[in-house]
Amino acid sequence: MTMASMQSAEAARQALTRGLLASGVSVNNMMPSTNPEVAAKSFRIATDTDPSMCDAWLARIRAGDDSAKTLAGACEARATFGWEFQRLGVLQSSFCPMVFDGLFVSLEITSRDSLLTAYATVLAREGRYADADEVLRGLAPTDPFDADLHTYAQGVLHFQAKRWPDVLRFFTVDKVWRKPVYGAAAAAMASTALASLGVFEDAYRRAQTAIDTELVPHAATIALYTQAMCLRHLGKHDDSAQLLRRVYARDAKFAPARQALDDKDRRLTVTNPEAIEARTDPWDPNTEPTRETEQADHQAELLAEAEAELDRQIGLVEVKRQVHKLQATVKVNKVREERGLPLVIRSHHMAFTGPPGTGKTTIARVVANIYCGLGILPTPKVVEAKRADFVAGYLGQTAEKTDNKIDEALGGVLFIDEAYTLIQEGLSGGDAFGKEAVDTLLARMENDRHRLMVIIAGYDDEIDRFLASNEGLGSRVPRRIRFASYTPTELGEIAASMAAQKESTIDPAASELLQRVCAKLAEHQVETTDSNGQAGKPRRILDVAGNGRFIRNVIEESFDEQMLRIAEELDTGDVDDTTMTTITERDIAAALRTVLSTAVPGAVDLDSVIQTTT
Repeated sequence: MTMASMQSAEAARQALTRGLLASGVSVNNMMPSTNPEVAAKSFRIATDTDPSMCDAWLARIRAGDDSAKTLAGACEARATFGWEFQRLGVLQSSFCPMVFDGLFVSLEITSRDSLLTAYATVLAREGRYADADEVLRGLAPTDPFDADLHTYAQGVLHFQAKRWPDVLRFFTVDKVWRKPVYGAAAAAMASTALASLGVFEDAYRRAQTAIDTELVPHAATIALYTQAMCLRHLGKHDDSAQLLRRVYARDAKFAPARQALDDKDRRLTVTNPEAIEARTDPWDPNTEPTRETEQADHQAELLAEAEAELDRQIGLVEVKRQVHKLQATVKVNKVREERGLPLVIRSHHMAFTGPPGTGKTTIARVVANIYCGLGILPTPKVVEAKRADFVAGYLGQTAEKTDNKIDEALGGVLFIDEAYTLIQEGLSGGDAFGKEAVDTLLARMENDRHRLMVIIAGYDDEIDRFLASNEGLGSRVPRRIRFASYTPTELGEIAASMAAQKESTIDPAASELLQRVCAKLAEHQVETTDSNGQAGKPRRILDVAGNGRFIRNVIEESFDEQMLRIAEELDTGDVDDTTMTTITERDIAAALRTVLSTAVPGAVDLDSVIQTTT
């Protein structure tokens, strides 16, 4: 150490001594006085003269200068922490610098680790959250009191940045604090975090710790306010108002309570962990996507998914046109409503008519995405139902069962396939159970029309009969989309698409066979039975077999046949990749025999219909 530096150090010590004495602190048995101005000036002289004197910085902090700049100076000089106080015989009990956390309590600086923690707390207090986090992450205190302080400071940092899940991570329910004031403040912050995440019951309970102890008055005020707002969110408005008045009585300057009393619609801002993690700046709550933004993004995704799914459908040209027209109508109708103009359509219920296996269920999901994407329905869910989901074994039970199924679909689409089976004909005295189900359905279609879409599906003529069975049905189902049977060419394309999903192909001869068989099935009809078990009208064999569903069954069976064939070939030699991924005419022919014998048993002469080229 040079002579100059020694002189500077001595001058700094003298300034520190003068400041301590002027602060009322006895130094080497010298009588102290009380002169805050002299003390503050002396401490500044000490740090200016010797910036490496940590205790001089600590003295400035004790004198009230707890700025980030001063704390930074102390941290830079922390290697000399306590040296001068020990030399001067200053006891920690008579001289303990503290910094306010900006919220509830003052933090004592008793060690190098607690000094760094206090610095981070001041950085957080000044909104420098990222800098505070960097300091805290670099610490791993071993002293139990310092470790508690470190945990508390981390919780405060995340509380100020409204990173609620992290607040709960640091302020766990079972945490035992060595200083009870930290526990009281932590309880208030944890309750706010829970409430801000929408967990109102738990938030209410967690707040009670801060209220019961009253160790930290402002924490108790915050906790009471949180309880009051939780009660408001839970619909307990009278109890909420009573607590808000209690908050106002204990602290009339606490603005949130006053505002909540004046505005009965005021609520807490509720978010979720996903939104917090989606911030563009993790420390800035204003960069968090709002619920409105999230909803708009979700709706845009649903509309895009609907369009993509519609594009993936093979054929269905007229259906696609009708769906696009429906989307345009709903979109414009919503704008008309927003502008106070008369609505073009009031009911969103509709009928999908056509043979089985023509994509009605798939398009129902597309429509659900569109309606949710346009904000008409709150969710895109589709609940599928048939007669068995509505009709019970006794009168009176059917209405309850029907209501339960409708409740399951609320907010989305109730898709009733083979809806005409709800009303059975030919029964002595009529179908009382079916009538009860339909009457219940009609009432709910009207009463819940703003949060429920009902789509009934089935053959055209059967849906006509169903709508005619009750005069209220026709008016509540004003729109119909007709689904035509697939052509043999379209069914061939569907088969190729299904095979491609498993990275396989159908060889040309196999595809030609499949389309040829589909054409024959479309040319011939088979007698059917209606929903009442009576002789029905003749229908095309292809429709009875299920169109696209028939093709799916054939392709799945073809893969089984392919596996059997390849297994035999593997026994006699190697099989190349092309063979492994190609469905042959032999595979398709065998699959057709299996599927047709089950789907339309006895309806076709399999030998004459399935004629291979080999």
